[in-house]
Amino acid sequence: MRTQSFLIIVILGFISFSCCGSRQAASTDTSTQRPITPIIETDDDETDNDGMDGWSSQPDSNSSRIKVSNAAIMFNSLPNGLSRMGYGIAENTGNSITTTVRGDIQITAWIDGQDVILASQVQQYTDNGFGLREPSELVSCVKGDATSIPDCWRTILIIANRIGGTKQYQ
Repeated sequence: MRTQSFLIIVILGFISFSCCGSRQAASTDTSTQRPITPIIETDDDETDNDGMDGWSSQPDSNSSRIKVSNAAIMFNSLPNGLSRMGYGIAENTGNSITTTVRGDIQITAWIDGQDVILASQVQQYTDNGFGLREPSELVSCVKGDATSIPDCWRTILIIANRIGGTKQYQ
């Protein structure tokens, strides 16, 4: 039942997200962008056209980021869509968005040229010695990490699919 409720909220959020998708990003200033560091090296036949930036056309078990090509125009409607999914916006610089932690997931999105990059982090816990779990740190969500509950990779994939366009993975 909890999964069905989550999916209904996600679907409704994306419907409203797509209705607001015609606004253009106000600024493409790169001074506030998060740095993109390559996580994996891929073979030239798996990467996009230039094969030099570490992005692949298919996700693998180490993928932690999704790039939606030519989606910067959709960026201004992304906070509204995330809010309707139940995420509070912790920071919105106009070029990057960070959500509050909800359901142990934090989503980060930022503009890279005309592309939107999506990543998520999942809350990790430690035992406090009294049999209670305490939040310890947020760690990068990786596609192949089956221990992440809820599935933070699937969350950013749903968002990327709703934005549309060509997707690449890193």
